[in-house]
Amino acid sequence: MLPIVNDKVKLSADSRERLAMFEDRFMIGENGQYNGMGHIIYACHVAFPLLITPELANLIWLNFKGYRQNNEAKTIRNIAVSDFLLSPLVRQVATGLFEVIPDIRTYLLYLLSSQTWFGMKGVEKFGVDNERLLVLAEFLKQYIATKASTGEKDFADFKDLNDVAWMAYLKPGQLTLKMAKSLQQEMSSSDRAGVIRLNAILEKVQHQYSAGIYVVQTNAIQDIKNLTSYSRGVARCSVGEKQLGDLATIS
Repeated sequence: MLPIVNDKVKLSADSRERLAMFEDRFMIGENGQYNGMGHIIYACHVAFPLLITPELANLIWLNFKGYRQNNEAKTIRNIAVSDFLLSPLVRQVATGLFEVIPDIRTYLLYLLSSQTWFGMKGVEKFGVDNERLLVLAEFLKQYIATKASTGEKDFADFKDLNDVAWMAYLKPGQLTLKMAKSLQQEMSSSDRAGVIRLNAILEKVQHQYSAGIYVVQTNAIQDIKNLTSYSRGVARCSVGEKQLGDLATIS
C-alpha cells in the first residue's frame, strides 16, 4: 500500500482517491501482478517535469527504466508510459501536453527523494541522498536545450515551465532572480493574468520546498519563500513598482 508521508506533504481528498485508483489498477490488481513496483517507480520519475509530452515521457522511461529489487535487476515495462499519461494522476492541459496533479507531483517526488518506502519494499537506492533528482534535473535541462535548438513551434511555454523544474534543483538562486524580474515585467505591463500565472508557478516550487524535497542552501529557500509570499499579494492587488524592483535584486 502506498504510504502516508509526513504532515508537510498534504494531499487533497481528490488526490488521495486518484492515488488509490492508480494503486488498485497497477500495483495491487491483476495488472499489478505483472507491473510489480515498476509503475510507481516510473511515476515518481516522470513527475519531475512541470509539463510532459508523450515524447518526454517515453525518453524518461528509456533513460530510467532499470532498477534493482531484492538483489535482482528489473526493468519497468514500456506500457508504463501510456498507462501513466492516461491515469488519474495526470490531466491534459493542451493537445499533447500533460501535467501531474500538483500535490500528487509533490508526493511522488517526495517518495523518490526520501526512498524510505522503496527501501522497505526491497528496492535499492537510486543513488546517495537526492542524487536521482539531480540527475533528473540535468536530464531535463539537456532535453530542453536540445529541443530549443530545433526551433520547434509553440515551445516557449513548455520551456519556461520546465526551466523552473530543473533550476529549482540546480540553480535556485538564479531561478528566484529570474522569477522576480519576470514578475516586475508583468506588473510594468499591468498584465494581471501574467502575474497570476507566475504566482501559480512559484506556489508549485514553494510547495516542494515546504515538503523538504530540495537540498539547497537555506538562503535560496528563504528567497523563494519571500518571493512567493510577495507574488501572492501582488496577484491580489496592485503594488508600486519600487517594491517589486527591490525584489528583483534578490541574489
